[in-house]
Amino acid sequence: MSKVSVVIPVYNVEKYLGECLDSVLRQTLKDLEVICVDDGSMDGSPAILAEYARKDPRIKVVTRANGGLSAARNTGMDAATGKYIYFLDSDDWIVDDAMEKCLVVCERDGLDQLVFGCEVHVSADDGRAIDMDMARRKAAYYRIDETLCGKVLDGAALLSELHSRRRFFASVPLRFMRLDAIRTAKLRFPEGLLHEDEYFTPLSLLASQRTEVVCDRLYRRRLRMDSIETARSADGGDEARHLAHLVAVMSLLGVRLDAAAAGKARRGAADAVKKYLLRSGVRCSLARRGVLSAALRMAEGLLGEEECRGFARLCWRLRLAAFLERARRRFVRLAWYAAGGKDRSCVGGKGGGNGS
Repeated sequence: MSKVSVVIPVYNVEKYLGECLDSVLRQTLKDLEVICVDDGSMDGSPAILAEYARKDPRIKVVTRANGGLSAARNTGMDAATGKYIYFLDSDDWIVDDAMEKCLVVCERDGLDQLVFGCEVHVSADDGRAIDMDMARRKAAYYRIDETLCGKVLDGAALLSELHSRRRFFASVPLRFMRLDAIRTAKLRFPEGLLHEDEYFTPLSLLASQRTEVVCDRLYRRRLRMDSIETARSADGGDEARHLAHLVAVMSLLGVRLDAAAAGKARRGAADAVKKYLLRSGVRCSLARRGVLSAALRMAEGLLGEEECRGFARLCWRLRLAAFLERARRRFVRLAWYAAGGKDRSCVGGKGGGNGS
C-alpha cells in the first residue's frame, strides 16, 4: 500500500496532460500510486497515458465511459489504496515537493485534512483572449488567511472560521485528505452535476476531526477559456445550466448537511455553507435577466420539482435582497455626489455603504 493515492481524472486534455503527469512523477515523495481515470477521452489523451504507464509502474490507468468529473473521481477513489488521497485536475500541476510537505504535516499533526494555497496561471494557447479581471478574481478567491495557518482545528470549526472570514474556497485539488475519513463518512461526488466541489468539500470538512491550513502555495491552477469553469455561451444558456446545477447541488447538500450537522458547532458550520451557496447562486442569477427562472426549471429536471421548491423560494428571496442592496448602494453613491463628494457621514457613514 502506497502512502498517497493521486487521482487524476482525464478527459480530452492532450495539450496539458504531459505537464500534469510530469509534475507528479517529479515529486520528492516517491511512495505514490497515480490513478489516471480516462473518462472516455476522444483525443490523444489515452495514448499519452499509455506511454507514461509504460515508463513508470506507479501509474495505473482506469478506462471508463464518459460520465463527467464526479464519476471519474469516484472511480479513482474506489481504486485508491493509499493512506491519503489527493485529487489533481489534469490541466493543472503541483510543485515538486507538494506531496511530501502534505504528508509530513498530516503525519506530524495527525490530520484528516490539510488545506493549502495555489497560484493562478493564465493560458492563452487556445487562441482566445483571457479575461484578466477573472484571473485577478480567481487569485483573490484562493488567497489563504495567514492567521489560520498552523492551527489544528476540528473540521466544523475550520469551516466556520473560513466562512466568517470569507476565505472559504471549495476547490478539492487544494486539499490533502485521509482516505479512511472520506470512506467512513461515505462521501461521493454527485455524479451528473457540475459544482461538485461545492458539495464534497463542506461535507469532507464536517467529516474531519483534525484539520489544518498551511500558507504554502503548492498548486498551480491553469486558467483557460475552454475549461468548464470559464466557458459561457453568448445567449446565457451555459450560465443558466451552471446555475441549475448549483441549485441542484444546494438541494442535495442541504439534506446531507442537516444529517451531518450534529452538535451546535456543526449546525453553525452547516448554516454558513448554505448561506455561502445561496449567495453564489444569487450572484450568478443577477448576471442576466431571466437566467434564474431558466435555471430553476432545469434544476427541477435534475432533481425533481419537490426537492428544488424550497431552495427556489430562498433563491428568489435572496435575489430580491441582492437587488435591494444594489439599489441602496447606488442611492448612497448618488447622495454622496449630491453632498459634494466630501462628507459621507450623512449617507451611511465611512465607506459609503460597502455592506456585504
